[in-house]
Amino acid sequence: MYLFLALVWLIVGVLVQVFWTSLQPIMRIPIDRTLVGIIIFVLFIYNFIRWRLARMRVEQPTKPRFPTRIVEGEYDPNLDFSKEEPRNEPPR
Repeated sequence: MYLFLALVWLIVGVLVQVFWTSLQPIMRIPIDRTLVGIIIFVLFIYNFIRWRLARMRVEQPTKPRFPTRIVEGEYDPNLDFSKEEPRNEPPR
């Protein structure tokens, strides 16, 4: 859908630039040709980027990009934080 919208904005932009001399007398708001071209170009780029990001999301590989390394070493009890140590509570 985003690619379709991008193509629509591209076609609208080209047609507006080609027929600008006949469109300018009809317009109720005086606006510059360059500004209209920039606005339509921004809409085209926005939809094209959204389409490309959607495609990249669909085409993601199932494997991770960077392989995970498992480092095996000796067990160090000083670095084992999974066990709770008893709390030293002050006497009452």
